Amino acid sequence: MKRSTIILILLLALAVSNAAWLALYQAKNMEIKALKANLTYYVQLSGQLAQKFKNMYDNYTALQVSYGRLKAAYDRLYSILKKGTLLLGIVFKHGKGTNATAGAPLNTTLEEATVSMLFKAYSELNQSLAKFVQLIQLHSHLGPQSRYLIDPDYVMPIVAEKIVGRLYDPKHPQYTSQDIKKIYEWITKNIYDVPDSDFPDVTIEYVNITGTLLPIKLDFTLRREYVQSAAETMKRRAGDCEDQAILATSMLIAYLQKLASAYTICLISSVQLAHCASMAVVDGKLYILDPTMGYYAVAKNPSEIPTTIRSWMDYTGYSPQYLAKVYLFNNTWFKSFIAIDDVIRYISNIANAQVQK
Repeated sequence: MKRSTIILILLLALAVSNAAWLALYQAKNMEIKALKANLTYYVQLSGQLAQKFKNMYDNYTALQVSYGRLKAAYDRLYSILKKGTLLLGIVFKHGKGTNATAGAPLNTTLEEATVSMLFKAYSELNQSLAKFVQLIQLHSHLGPQSRYLIDPDYVMPIVAEKIVGRLYDPKHPQYTSQDIKKIYEWITKNIYDVPDSDFPDVTIEYVNITGTLLPIKLDFTLRREYVQSAAETMKRRAGDCEDQAILATSMLIAYLQKLASAYTICLISSVQLAHCASMAVVDGKLYILDPTMGYYAVAKNPSEIPTTIRSWMDYTGYSPQYLAKVYLFNNTWFKSFIAIDDVIRYISNIANAQVQK
């Protein structure tokens, strides 16, 4: 073989090798650019989340200041009221539901007017306190008030136009399962699972003054619990299990249009944190949507409901023996059950009634 031929072959091999390395370099360079783009996105997302948490902390700080001012005003007014009424012979007895007894009658019209004015001022302040406490307790823990956080009207447009693209039609049940699955999948892909931050809880001790219950003590406790409304979870694009369950229930109610049933179910354990998911009972079938656990299940008929619910509990790690109670609620109804078997019977009865129609 001629030397020139050998050199040509070597040059060709070198060119092929260089082309291969160039292709590999370009591919790796594209990967690096993609990773940089992802890093930039997550840095921006982290900044957004940090700003949201800062806003929440600022709101909480402002709430603490408002609470402090309100409590100070109550303490001052209560002290004045107590001194004035004791001078006029009215006896105070402390504690919830305790009756107070009247002492000597009021002596003059002026004294009567003074006490009346004090009671009026105290009552007006009490109304402000009631609104303040009602707002806090709506978000500070799960309970009967949690049904007001479910908002199907707010999520109706996105369910009908974007997530599902239609609403439930009992004449076309073949679409129901895939439509409900779309709601579950949208939440898992678009709502981040984040823990709660500290939020204040308020309890009030009342005194009965001549038949009128008035507050005398406010206890302010920080708890790592904040139950969001469906609207808040949509705006934040984040929430923990009860927040995502309340959102899922809102979307299910919007989709079902009162033609079937949907609930938020919350397991309240004596040894574990509460855990919530969403359920829908449609055409005799039970759908369980648990976005934070990545769990989705369907009982295809009423007879499968007990096994389906217990399988979900096993998956979440909640043992029935440690359950203190189970909450089941939607936007118009709330019920507390003692045991999971009671919930199973209730859901099964709904499913059987739907099948028998």
